[in-house]
Amino acid sequence: MKNPQPQGKLKIAFMFYDGANYIGGPMVNGLRLSVEFKNRGHEVLAIILAYKGESVAKERLVAEGVDCRVKDIPASRQSIMRWVLEQLKGFGPDVFVPNICLSGLFAAKWVKRAGIPTIAVHRSDDERNWLIAKHFGIGNEWKTSGLVCVSRYLLEETRRISSGNFKARVIPSGVPVPSHQAAQEEGRLGIVYTGRLVQLQKNIYDVFDVFCQIVNRFDNVECAFLGENGEKPELMNRTVSAGLQDKIRFYGFMTGEAYQEALSANHVIILLSDYEGTPGSIMDGMACGLIPICKRYSGIDELVINGETGFIVDDKNDVEAVVSQLMEDMALRKKISENARRHIIQYYSITRAADLWESFFYDLIEKKKKKRRAIRIPLWLNGRYPENLTGAEPPSQLKPFFSLKGFSTRWLRKIQSVFAP
Repeated sequence: MKNPQPQGKLKIAFMFYDGANYIGGPMVNGLRLSVEFKNRGHEVLAIILAYKGESVAKERLVAEGVDCRVKDIPASRQSIMRWVLEQLKGFGPDVFVPNICLSGLFAAKWVKRAGIPTIAVHRSDDERNWLIAKHFGIGNEWKTSGLVCVSRYLLEETRRISSGNFKARVIPSGVPVPSHQAAQEEGRLGIVYTGRLVQLQKNIYDVFDVFCQIVNRFDNVECAFLGENGEKPELMNRTVSAGLQDKIRFYGFMTGEAYQEALSANHVIILLSDYEGTPGSIMDGMACGLIPICKRYSGIDELVINGETGFIVDDKNDVEAVVSQLMEDMALRKKISENARRHIIQYYSITRAADLWESFFYDLIEKKKKKRRAIRIPLWLNGRYPENLTGAEPPSQLKPFFSLKGFSTRWLRKIQSVFAP
């Protein structure tokens, strides 16, 4: 297998999760980066772990000419690991990004042995992502070649807890910058929440309470939820019970230009999460000139600079004052909107993100000392698997297929049973 030439076209394998009506940030980012890499002339293999085999991204990727492989989940991690290694062996990548997919991160051990750089991603300030950073970014047996953190805060904290050296870059998700822009000169104010309609992490009922509070106070404010599943049925029931169905509207899953048009019909985007990385929904909104209002958490101030590119609040009860200020000061609305869009163009566009990814790819490839060879798929995927990692692939099924001690014990018992009196 020939080594790739530095700064040349690459064969990139990029992995992510997906599902029906799924609008999660990792999927959206994986789709966008795969298309961007393809448009730059790279050969891309999108490896998708899709719940029940249903993938939102597949149709778009295939239309863009991206080689797309989909595996059903839930399934045992070892069966997925073997399938991933089979796809990679046939593709022969220059670099493999298992991203946050646990089976891909475990499989990366054998990809790395073949002299191919592998990259894990630290996407959020939560327990699962910190375990990924510890085991695959700065760990031992399962350590990947490099780690991408989506914010400076996450990288700084990872360096703080690390006792050794590791290669890492800060690369935010990145979003397209559309021609669609919010018309901030309008007298009305449209406020939108977009993403997973769930209480855990996203505090979706706090968002609903804020919407109710605001539309009851201001006549010319309208609110909307853009998303599917989760708590949507209950949120719709509560809206009807409150008699606010004309003021609080619900829209389904959207992607591409339709999504950008829906965002641009509003003026403010809200997120009251307990934790995030760099939230893609907020970046998408800012790219369309929407003004973000976000709950304070570690790292959000890199994206939302309070009073300049948006507003950061400490509590849901602080949102109303910000909305009141925006309603009264049209010049402020226009200024924050322009700043938000400019901030995305300069630091958070998909173009800049792809530039940073490419730079990291080339850096890892050039520093790889081992000569490239074909990926070897072992008969037994043995290893010391961390027990505390959970995900879509059932960890209870992640056990070595073969144990010499267990094998010997079983056969010894059989022999004893044959000669037993």
